[in-house]
Amino acid sequence: MKFGFLLDIGEITPNIFSKLDRVKKAKIFINLYNSCVEDELKIPKNYYKFGLGLQNIFLKRVDELCKFKHQSFKKPTSFCVASNTIIHAFKNGNLDEIPVIAGTPKHPAAKLLMLLKSQNGICFDADIMFSQFVYDKIRKKHLDKNVYFQDGIIFAEHNGRKIFGVLPSFKEISKDRFHLANYEIARAFKALDENGFDRMFVVFPRNTNFLKHIEVNTCCGNYGGEARLKLVPYTIVHNVF
Repeated sequence: MKFGFLLDIGEITPNIFSKLDRVKKAKIFINLYNSCVEDELKIPKNYYKFGLGLQNIFLKRVDELCKFKHQSFKKPTSFCVASNTIIHAFKNGNLDEIPVIAGTPKHPAAKLLMLLKSQNGICFDADIMFSQFVYDKIRKKHLDKNVYFQDGIIFAEHNGRKIFGVLPSFKEISKDRFHLANYEIARAFKALDENGFDRMFVVFPRNTNFLKHIEVNTCCGNYGGEARLKLVPYTIVHNVF
């Protein structure tokens, strides 16, 4: 399932977000996209407020990056031929006219343009974007723990012991469609049994039919206690709670 836009097709939106207006959809996409790219390629979080389509948001960012922030009469210390070639082609034509060049551009605008050209737009696998977003949020919230991915599950470890696990899944679920989470529930209980911790979360994108967590209890685990599993509606915002 893809999320983003292609230059020759237009926007591609997962069903779970298809009924959202342009502003809300752009806000979600920017948050997911920013978790998948290096800092220089990130889109400012407030860009969703402009009410633009996804393609125009990225082109606006390119224009902003190309502007001179201040006038300087100092002698330039470096000049990136690759960046200049890419930006010049963009300013004098369109994305199709950006040439294939040798070397890696250094300017953020040129890097963003090359990303646009290489994918014929900006389009990512929604499940990967969501998983990376959840990982980033957990890592920033638990700075005192070792947070890492293992077999698609995010684990938080402290003093050599796993404290909890989080399984991200980009599915649209609700209490009426609880069966769609059967695979994730089975994986979560297996992780509980194998790792001995007592907290496991399966997180799905929050939607209008899934606003509160669903708790599932079973008796398992190496310590014979009652392991707790929660299915959690995960809000896609940049804040770290």
